Amino acid sequence: MVVTGGPGENRSGGYLPGSQGAAPESGAADAGGESPAVAPLLRRQARLGLCASALLTVLLGLLPVVLRVMAPADPGGGVPLVVWLALGFAPYPVLVGIGWWYVRRAERNEREFTEVPREA
Repeated sequence: MVVTGGPGENRSGGYLPGSQGAAPESGAADAGGESPAVAPLLRRQARLGLCASALLTVLLGLLPVVLRVMAPADPGGGVPLVVWLALGFAPYPVLVGIGWWYVRRAERNEREFTEVPREA
């Protein structure tokens, strides 16, 4: 047996009456589908994602410039070994480092959001 929907969901995509997955009341969420209390967290997470993307774009976008400086025009057409090593290994520590930073900041944002008392 293969289940392709959540619990309490019928095949037409709607929820069965009385199921735990019933749709929320109309006033429980705003037009965007999320609670207004969650909006600051979503903005912080979006800003963090854009910052990480910009950082990756700048650092990895400068890689061709750095490689061009490292490999001056060679009349013989050979490419120095250091250029191949930079192409093969330089991007990965940058990707891991920015990924590590992003995950830590996202977790901190969520932790701070859950610790802040919200007015009900």
